Amino acid sequence: MNKSKILPITTLGIVVLLLVATMVHSESTLGRTLTTALQAGCDSFVTSITGATDAFVVTGSGTPTLGVTSNPLSTPNCLPLSSVVVGSANNALVTVSAFTPGVDTSVTISASAINPNLPSSFVLSVSNGCHTITINATVNCPAPPAGCTFTQGYWKNHPENWPVSSLTLGTVTYTKAQLIATLKTPVRGNGLISLSYQLIAAKLNQAGGASVPPDVASAIAAADALIGGLVVPPVGSGFLSPAATDSLTTTLDTYNNGLAAGGPSHCD
Repeated sequence: MNKSKILPITTLGIVVLLLVATMVHSESTLGRTLTTALQAGCDSFVTSITGATDAFVVTGSGTPTLGVTSNPLSTPNCLPLSSVVVGSANNALVTVSAFTPGVDTSVTISASAINPNLPSSFVLSVSNGCHTITINATVNCPAPPAGCTFTQGYWKNHPENWPVSSLTLGTVTYTKAQLIATLKTPVRGNGLISLSYQLIAAKLNQAGGASVPPDVASAIAAADALIGGLVVPPVGSGFLSPAATDSLTTTLDTYNNGLAAGGPSHCD
């Protein structure tokens, strides 16, 4: 995974929006291409387009590249681009290049994230003479993953490196000695034990400074909810079917091995 950050606004904008107006045989066309310079893992654009949408053909909505074209069949058939007005902008510095309204031309709207680790959004009102649309554009670009992860096998064999002396699994709190005993207990068809292996490791990785992507955080919460008040062997005799735990176990195992999308890599 590419972990490079978006550069500050002085060096690189996260959004380049091109609005192109072209006239062919007296037919008006308003073309719009949206491109990004984003780190891997950033969400695609989430856009909403309101107004005289029947006068525009929109393609690629919700992806890093969008196209908007005036519908040549709309009535009346209007002249090329007449105005581009920037509305509210949050965590974004938006600029519009100079252009002559109603004349075939290209207009560039550039937006740079003031803080590249926070979402950026801006609103544009685009008109082509007699029709207007409002475009809401948002980019969510989380901070690059922090730290790194170890597998449950590492934590089982290196108790001296544990960042905490107790953990809560479900609603039950266990001491370090009890947790290590669980990691040394054979699974023997008990999904609760295999899930606990990965949940212990995930929580130790998080406590050690490894960032947790949203889907993994959801899996941790779901694992705790599933375990509830069950007491994990050998401390107790709790049991869960592997069919009930396999999906969560796999998600957490992937994270602990440094392979989760948007998550940190495995420690060397």
